[in-house]
Amino acid sequence: MKKPAKQLLTVGLLLISTSLFQPSLADSWGVSSFENDDALDWAFELEEESLLRTLASTAEAANSGKNLDLSTCAIGLAIADILSAMQSKIYGHLPDDVAVWARANRDILSPESSSQALRVISSCAKPNQSALASHWVENSPSEWKSYIAELNARLKES
Repeated sequence: MKKPAKQLLTVGLLLISTSLFQPSLADSWGVSSFENDDALDWAFELEEESLLRTLASTAEAANSGKNLDLSTCAIGLAIADILSAMQSKIYGHLPDDVAVWARANRDILSPESSSQALRVISSCAKPNQSALASHWVENSPSEWKSYIAELNARLKES
């Protein structure tokens, strides 16, 4: 193999291998909770136990002060969004299947779940703690700030 072709192949393999192991925002088209594949894929398999378990583990990660990856925050914010809809009984902004599930499972709400969701929002909103926030603050700062404020307000009002 000629040297330039070998170098090109090496660079290509390196790009492929690093993209396989690093989360990407390529499957994200907006700042809202369900404008990314991570949250939609998670919601596709939504179950009560899964929501509460994922919320608890995400809140624990948020409390740790460690950097939160894209997927953790995307799913954590989606959970906060679902809980805010369940509390307010306003479901119009949720995907249809998620709204149906949320209406049917309002009995899982607790003060602890709201508190955990607020911690998740707080941590996932900080660019120095969240890869998701870092991306959106850099690319759509006013839209991100507005979305986080709205999500916080909906959860606190309910």
